[in-house]
Amino acid sequence: MKNNSPAAAAFPLVIIIATVVMATLAAEAAGAGAGDKERADALKAINDALSATKSALNAIAPLKGSAKALADCADTLGDAVKRMSDSSRKLRVKSDAHTWMSAAVTDFTTCNDGLKGVKVSSAVSGFIATASSKTSYALAMVAKLP
Repeated sequence: MKNNSPAAAAFPLVIIIATVVMATLAAEAAGAGAGDKERADALKAINDALSATKSALNAIAPLKGSAKALADCADTLGDAVKRMSDSSRKLRVKSDAHTWMSAAVTDFTTCNDGLKGVKVSSAVSGFIATASSKTSYALAMVAKLP
């Protein structure tokens, strides 16, 4: 005798959903360690860039009153620090981390564009160049994440 009850009709759907859930959980468990080394390398690169950017900010801070471009650059690099911090917290979601690191690279471009024609010591320029380079490298490391 055929059972036409709603529960009987839903039974095959329950089996399909359970199978999909189990397959998804198995795939996640198998891939749990995938990309861990790459994430660790990217996190180290972000932290290096963050440290270098804070050093650049410390070099600029005493000079902020001497030129509006320096004050603007300091504000922009402050934004870069926040974006890199956000990126390191969002590293499990590649697209989010990539977006934040890309924005940090743009912050450096904005800072450098604003400083064109402004007399800045070679030490300050060096801090900014180092931080910019490390930020670009960190972005490349994030882009390589699986």
